[in-house]
Amino acid sequence: MKRILMSALAAASLAAAVTPALAEPVGGRINEREARIAERIDQGARNGDFSFREVRGLRNELRSIEAVEQRYRGYDHRMDDRARADLQLRLDALSARVFVDRHNHEDRRDHEHRRF
Repeated sequence: MKRILMSALAAASLAAAVTPALAEPVGGRINEREARIAERIDQGARNGDFSFREVRGLRNELRSIEAVEQRYRGYDHRMDDRARADLQLRLDALSARVFVDRHNHEDRRDHEHRRF
């Protein structure tokens, strides 16, 4: 009885973990994260929180991640869990870089000339 209960519990937890991933649209949360990061970069550029070089570097890094995503998706627009995890790690690193660069005002020189 205990073995059956444990098996049922394991199957239920597996189904609960897999169901949200199956319900995700083709772009899924990755595209949402990319859009939020792009908006944070644009907002920081408008507010003068970034230098021109920082904006260019952050946007290039985001484009690079988007290109990797397209390669991972391939012709059938599907991605395996390992590819999705890699993209999430890349987006985590970029998001952290955006945060640090936006909040690092102590090292700013001629801040007022950096508005876009």
